[in-house]
Amino acid sequence: RESLVTALPEGAEIAMVDAGAVVAIGTACGRPAEIAESLLVRAREASVAEGREMRLRGHAGWVACPGADADAVTLIRRADSAAREARHVGRGTPMAWSDELGARLLGDLELASAMRRAVEQAQFRLVFQPQLRMDRGEPLGVEALIRWNLPDGVSVPPDRFVALAEESGLIDEIGSWSLREAC
Repeated sequence: RESLVTALPEGAEIAMVDAGAVVAIGTACGRPAEIAESLLVRAREASVAEGREMRLRGHAGWVACPGADADAVTLIRRADSAAREARHVGRGTPMAWSDELGARLLGDLELASAMRRAVEQAQFRLVFQPQLRMDRGEPLGVEALIRWNLPDGVSVPPDRFVALAEESGLIDEIGSWSLREAC
């Protein structure tokens, strides 16, 4: 905590929200991206605890100076959502909360809810694709590929729903169903 405090501008405060989250609050509204970056840099510096060198991994999300439209709890949730998005994007770059990010995350929540119903109602299907030995052109096996169409007929691409299934904890159920279905 102490080493992070030195990365903050004058007048800013830092607080632990839970075991893995830190919130910095301050009046330096013009520089939230710089503050988030400096906190990340400081967190990644080596420190020694009980004679062992440690380096932390971190992700940062930030909210630009808010108007009167959000209370502290909402602002912390938004920053946390932006930090989770930064973790998914990778590259160690702080992520800003935006209305577009909020809309996409809301869409993901709705899609995750639809996915839960799809698991319960077995709305997924498998498509079998042959595997061939290219040197002989002979069949080698069959690959089972999962597909998901929403009730309105819209196809959800696997790269979108598989990541969401992992994040929402449904990946094990979907994997078990796929294995049973393929067999």
